[in-house]
Formats: sequence, structure tokens, C-alpha cells
Amino acid sequence: MSSERSSSVQELQWELEYLRMANAALESQMVANSEQMDAMLSELEAQRNTALKSRQNEKNLGNHVNRVLDSVGSLLFVLDLQGRVSLANKVSREALGIEAAALGSFVLDGFLHPQEQSLLREGLPESLRNADSPLFEQVLRANGFEAELRFLHKSGELHLYQLRGASLHCPRGKLEGVVISANDITALRSAQLAAEAATAAKANFLANMSHEIRTPMNAVLGLAHLLSKTALDKRQNNYLLKIRQSADHLLGIINDILDFSKIEAGKLSLESVDLSLEKLLNDTADLMAERLRAKNLELVFDCDNGVPDGLRGDSLRLSQVLLNFISNAVKFTERGQIVVRVNLMERTEQGLLLRFGVQDSGIGMSEEQVQRMFLPFSQADSSTTRKFGGTGLGLAISKNLAELMKGEVGVQSQLGRGSYFWFTAWLGLADQDRPLRGRSLPQFEGKKALVVDDNDVARLALCQMLLELGFVPQEAASGDEALAGLENRRLQRPDLVVMDWQMPGLDGLQTAARLRMPPWRLEVPILLVTSYAPDDLAADAQRSNVNEVLAKPVSLTRLREVLTELMSARPPRVSVAPPNPEPRPLDVAGMTAHLRGARILLVEDNELNQMVATELLQEFLCEIEVAANGALALEMLEETRAGKRRAYHVVLMDMQMPVMDGLTATLKIRAEPFFDRLPIIAMTANAMDEDRQRCERVGMNDFVSKPIEPEVLERALQKWVPAMPPVSVAPAAAAAPLSTPATPKAAPDAMPPQDDLALLQSWNGVVGLDVASALPRMGGNATSYIRFLRKLAQAEADCTTRIRAALAAGEAEQARLHAHSAKGGAANLAVKVLANAAGKIEQCLVEGDSGSPALERAMQQFDQCLAVLRRTVGELRA
Repeated sequence: MSSERSSSVQELQWELEYLRMANAALESQMVANSEQMDAMLSELEAQRNTALKSRQNEKNLGNHVNRVLDSVGSLLFVLDLQGRVSLANKVSREALGIEAAALGSFVLDGFLHPQEQSLLREGLPESLRNADSPLFEQVLRANGFEAELRFLHKSGELHLYQLRGASLHCPRGKLEGVVISANDITALRSAQLAAEAATAAKANFLANMSHEIRTPMNAVLGLAHLLSKTALDKRQNNYLLKIRQSADHLLGIINDILDFSKIEAGKLSLESVDLSLEKLLNDTADLMAERLRAKNLELVFDCDNGVPDGLRGDSLRLSQVLLNFISNAVKFTERGQIVVRVNLMERTEQGLLLRFGVQDSGIGMSEEQVQRMFLPFSQADSSTTRKFGGTGLGLAISKNLAELMKGEVGVQSQLGRGSYFWFTAWLGLADQDRPLRGRSLPQFEGKKALVVDDNDVARLALCQMLLELGFVPQEAASGDEALAGLENRRLQRPDLVVMDWQMPGLDGLQTAARLRMPPWRLEVPILLVTSYAPDDLAADAQRSNVNEVLAKPVSLTRLREVLTELMSARPPRVSVAPPNPEPRPLDVAGMTAHLRGARILLVEDNELNQMVATELLQEFLCEIEVAANGALALEMLEETRAGKRRAYHVVLMDMQMPVMDGLTATLKIRAEPFFDRLPIIAMTANAMDEDRQRCERVGMNDFVSKPIEPEVLERALQKWVPAMPPVSVAPAAAAAPLSTPATPKAAPDAMPPQDDLALLQSWNGVVGLDVASALPRMGGNATSYIRFLRKLAQAEADCTTRIRAALAAGEAEQARLHAHSAKGGAANLAVKVLANAAGKIEQCLVEGDSGSPALERAMQQFDQCLAVLRRTVGELRA
């Protein structure tokens, strides 16, 4: 019994314990559920706050976007899928009078001009033409819609707008509508139309003016040409040449203006005809020949082998661009060479893309100058003191012409290193199947040719052309190198010699003469190439046994023609003695023949003395070049060493000159071993023994005092100048003649008009004028003597003024040089009293009496004598 009771109690205890445990678990679960509920409530509260903040941000963002859209100056619209305007910025609403409340209820087409509404609707397929908004449909159909449409403003005015439209998609790619922007171009289009009208009016005006100017200009050129066929003296010919040059230059400017007006008006067209590339280049070279010779520049053509001669295009416009580029190269290049290159860039069945380039060795340009090169009216130097002329139209016209030929233009340049101007053009092939320029000839195959030229580019071009003709070329950079190479057998004996004329050391003529002599004894044709006129070298070439002279730039066609003739003829076999600078015994009977063709550098600052000495030396049939001071003489001599100028046989040097005197110049010349054997003869009014000794000490070879006596000067020249080769040529030379030897021109006015001579005699004794002693110095030419007297009176009219100005500036030596120059000029013309007065002025200045009464008296005497002379020569008829 008690055991049962004990068992029941134990069960009750277990149940109580279970209940306590269940209660504890329930309490624990309730706590956990409460915490979870609190967390969920917190998260819901956070999500609610985030959503509220996001809605506020969206509202702020929307307001910001609206402000941005309203600040844009263009009209902006968003069209919904029905084509209705759902958004319009402030500018749009104000311009078109749109109310914000009306957005979403109208289409944009209603604001367009009715004509444009019709055009938009007609541009749609038939199925879409009844759409509410044709503009909306056009934007959807186009990939980047653009159009110019007129909108009706709320003011009733029509404005022209440039529209751009695109479709609008949501981030998931779903189409939501279209967006359209519009810019008002009404004022811009009005200005454009006004500018076009002004341009057309300007083009018409320029064309009319060019025509009006061209008519009398053609008459001027025509009459000048006819006048050139009449009998004119040297001075009149010089004036006529200047007239023709000026007229040609003006006509070129007129042509540029006319071309530019045609280009602006879109009326310039190109023709397409068969042309010869070789002829085009040769014609271009002929047109530039005189300007190239005047600056002693060399023009070289360098064409790719694959460029055919027969092309099709507008030869006039091709030549125009080339001439412009070459003309600019000549203008900005003082020394060196100009290379014209023709490169094959591309070849198709339709034609060729050629690049024409002009490389010079001139002053070059900065990057800033290059950037504006092809702009109209733009020049590299646009300052008021610019050295180089031009309208600034040439390159702009060239650019337009190249573009008309489906090409382009460009330039590479560096300051001080030259420029390379180029243009490209698409050209067709000629209808006639002309052979390529590089076809060799059987008669030349395997023959050896020696090319002698100091210019690397020109030498390479000659070698390339000879190679194309079938020759095996070998080269030398100078006459000395050629002679040495043949002597030591580094060079093989050639079948042909092609040689430049002007080279450092031995020139082409001297080298040719030596090649005919032992030990070389070449009996092959010798072809001389030169940048000068071939006719000017005809006689010299025959004397040096040269077979033919060919003008640079050498073309392949011309070279082929000349060599075909030369290689079938026997060359001359005459030995000519080499020059010898040592003194020779006098041979009075053969003086003129001895000096004929001698090259003389006259260094003299006085223009009148230059004229007198030049005419006198021309009587001896010499070639004279003039330097106005010692510094210029050094530059010219340096050019002979560099092969840019023919060598001189003698230098006539004045002692006293500005910039650099004759003594200093001679010292510098003698410091160069290259000029050791160059004779220098002093020619000065300083006739004292100590003056002679000073000349000898600096290295002068002889001394001729002023006033110059023709016989004395001629004897000095014969003593120091080597005998020039005789004009006559051995019979063998006649087998392959160069051309008819130049006939010496008779001295102009050899028999002066009797009235001029009588007038001179009547002046004898005026201001010490000694006609009897001076006239022989003028070769007996009374007309020239009168001209020189006039020149003296004119040149020294302000002599004392210049002397006083120099003294006031503290330049006593310059003042003395003015007096010395006047003394020399007057003495040369035997105006003895005037020469003595100038001598007294110089003596006072030498003694330092710059403010003495003696100097003032001497200057007054000079002015009085000069006034008498001016009155006398002023009575001469014009």
C-alpha cells in the first residue's frame, strides 16, 4: 500500500518537473519570438524610412532635371508612344506658347509650317500617312533623325530650326517614346545667305575687274614684244625688260585673283586631255629658268621609275600648282638646290595617284607659319617690312586645284632647314599606249658612263637616267676626283662623260680640257650640263673640246635624244694647255685675244667707278662680276670654292671701302690655301709708294692706280691672267660641233655721234675737265663719257652733306670714305679740280682736322665745283 503511494508521488513529481521544463521552454520561445518581432518591426521601420527618402530623392532629382532642361537654350521635347508631347522645357513652352497643363494632350506637328507637315507625311509609307504625328513616325524610322523645319512661334513669326531626334528606351530596353532637340538657325541662315550673296557679288566684281585690267595689260605686253623687235640701245632694252617683267608679274596677280574668284564661285572646272609628264616638267623648268639662273640655284627632277610619261589630266592646272611651289622655293632659297619629285602612290584600273613634291634648301618655316600656309591671303611673313612679296593667294589656289584633282596638299618645314611642299592628284592613263620612260636602248646597253657632279642629288638623278637608258654609270663628285680616279684606275675608262659645269676646284670646262690631254687622252663624247643658258657657253665649250651643252634640269627624253646623236659622232681630239697663274711675258699685239673670256671679280664700292671699270673690261671681252665691299667679295669667292659660282681668274681690289676694306679682305683671302694662286691686283686712288708696299705686304700681286689707264690695266691683266683658250678649234672638233661659236659683239657706240664729241670738246677745261685724257679710258665713247659725268654729278650732289652727317655722328672714318669715293670718281673721269677738292677734304680728315677752317674751305670749293659741273651736264639734252 505504501509502495503504491510512493509510486504515485514519484509520478506526480515527474509531471511537475516536466511542466516546469515545458514552462521554461515556452517562456524561452516567447522571449525569442518577441526579439524576432522587434527586429522585424525595426527592419520594416527602416524600409519605410528608406522608401520615404527615395521618394524624396526622386522628387528632388526630377526637380533638378527639370531645372537643367529649362536652362538649356535649345528647344527640348519628349513624345510618348502616341506621339503626344509629354515634356517640354521652358524655352520650348515660351517660344511656342505651350501651357504646362496641356502637356500630354497634343502633338508637336501642329506647330510646324503646313508645307513641312505635308512633306513629313509624304515621306512616310502609305500605311503610316494617317498617323497623328508624322514627325514622331519619322524619328522612329530614322537612325539619327535630322531635318531643318520651320516652327510657328506664339508671336506669329516663322523660325527655322535644326531638329535632331532619337528613340527613348527604359533601362530594360522597352521603347518609351522619342526625344527631340531643336536649335534656332534663323539668324545664322540669313547671315549665310547674305554672305553667299556677298561672295557671289565679290566674285563677279573680281572677274569683271580682272577682265578689264587684263585687256590693257595684254596690249602692254603685246606692244612691249613688238618694241623688242625694233632697234634699241642697251639702256632702252633694260627699261623694256623691266616693263615686261613688271607686266608679267601684274598679269600673274590678276590671274590669281581671277582663279580665286572662280573657286569661290564654284565655277572653276578641270579638263581631261592626254599629256606628257616629261614635257610638262620641261616646260615648267623653262618658265623658271631665268629666275633660277639669277639666284644661281639648281633645279633637279627626280621621278619614280614606275611613273609613265603618257597621262591624262589638266596639264595647265598641274603646271600651275608646280610653278607656284617652285616659285616659292626660288623666292625663299638663296643658295643650294630645288628638287622636284614625282612619286607613284597608288595605281588602279582607273588611273594613278601621283605625288608631286618640291624640296628646297631655303629659310624654312616655323610650326605656326606652317599651320596657316594654305589659307587665302596668308603669308609666312606678313609684316610691313617683309622681304618677300606676293598676294598670299597662290597656295590657297593650289590647295583648291589639288582637291579638284581628288588630291590634297601638305608641307613639312623646319626653320633654317628648308621646306617640302607636296600635292597629290589622280590622273588617268593616256589613250595612246606610250612606253614607260625607263625603256633602255640597245646601242647604249653595257656602255660605261662617267657622271661628274658635285651635287649629290643631281649626280644620283643623272646616274639613274643613264641606267634606265642601258648605260653602266660610275660617278665622281668633282673634276679632280674624276681625273684621279681615271689615273689610278679606280674608275674604268668610260664610253661617255656627263659633267656639270660649275664645281669646286676644276670646273667642267677645265676638266674636259684635261681629259683630252695626257695621260687621260679620252676620245669619247663629253656632255656638259649647266643651269645657265647653253648658248652662253658655246664658244667656251668648243675651246674645251666639249661635244654638247645641255641645260639643267636634264630630262630623260632630251638626254636620250642628245646621246643618240652624240654616240654616233666622233668626238674632238685637241689638247689644250692647262691654266697657269704664273706671270707671262707681255704680248701687246695679242692682248685682247689673251683676255677674251677671262672672269674678273671687281671689288669696288663706288657705283660710278664700277660702271667705268666694267665698260673698260668689257672692251677686253672679259666677264665681270662686281662686289661692293671686301665682305661681299669673300662671300662670292667662297661660292666659287663650293661650286656655286664659276672660278675667277683675277681679282681687282679697291683699297678703301665700307664694311671691309681691300687690305683686310686680301689678308682673309690669303689665309685660305685654296686661293693661294689667285692673282689680286690693287686698283686704287692711293698711289703713294707706301700704299704699294702695304698692298704687297698683305699679298696683292700688282698695283694699278686710279684714274685707270686702259693700257696699264690691260698689261697688268695680261701679266697675271692665264691666256684664255683660243676661239679656233682643231679640225677634229668639227666632227661633232656644239653650236656656232658666239660672234663677239662690237662695242656699243664705237663711233660716237659727232655732236656728243663736239659738245665734250667745248666743255674741255670746265672744273678742270680733261677730255683728252679721259676719253681714251672710255674707249673713245663720248656718249658713255657724258653719261658717266651726269652720274658723277648726281651721285655726289649730297657728298658734303653726307660728310657733315658722318662727322656729327662721330664717324670720322665714314666721312673720309665719302671724300675718298668722290675723289676716285672725279679722277677717273678727269674732273681734276673736283678731284683735288675731294682730295683736300680727305687729307683734312686723315689729319684729324674735322672742325678746321681748312676742311670747311675744301668742302665749299667742292660744292662750288660740283655746282658748275651740274649746270654744265644739266644743259645736255635728254
